[in-house]
Amino acid sequence: MPLIIGQTSGGVLVPIQVDANGVMSVSAAVSSLPSLPAGDNNIGNVDVVSLPALPAGDNNIGNVDVVTLPALVEGLAVIGKTWALNYGYVAGSAQKDPIRFGYSGVVNEVKSNLTLPAATTNLDTTAVPPGEIHVLTQIGWYYAGTVPTAVWIELRDGSNDYHLFHSETLVSGEFYDHQGYWVLSQGYFIRATVYGPTLNDDFYLSVTGFRVDIDQ
Repeated sequence: MPLIIGQTSGGVLVPIQVDANGVMSVSAAVSSLPSLPAGDNNIGNVDVVSLPALPAGDNNIGNVDVVTLPALVEGLAVIGKTWALNYGYVAGSAQKDPIRFGYSGVVNEVKSNLTLPAATTNLDTTAVPPGEIHVLTQIGWYYAGTVPTAVWIELRDGSNDYHLFHSETLVSGEFYDHQGYWVLSQGYFIRATVYGPTLNDDFYLSVTGFRVDIDQ
């Protein structure tokens, strides 16, 4: 039943409806709400349509997918297990990876002197150029004329000698050779030294093997 509890501004008494338990119900349409003040305020579940751009710094919103990465700068930059230059995971730790010899081309050179002087004479192969390693597998020589005292074969870096082998009993017109595995880096070359040649005798020096390009 209606319960009269108040009156209007004109003095008219207004009944207010209640249910059987005496509970009053009020229906009203809310057309607007005041602006939320600054702070961590919330009204129910709010769908966010857009967000302002993130300012510079270490900002994050949930899980962000990275579409692109900038190019790696020159140096020892690393992403995961990918290593730049010739560094790798060797013997249980990350370290500089030793060069694995590959094949880039043939090394085949013959040097000669067909007018030997009557004095000790050197004959050199071409020095290994920058960006290459030469692996020689054969070194040989040939002498034509009066038999000299000896022939020495050395590895040189321009100022230092590293003796490889020599022969002191030579026969004119016979080819002498040695098989091996001699690794020459930049600036190294093979030198043959003829001791006790006769004037205008002939001498040939030959080397064969392969080169490894290391500048790529």
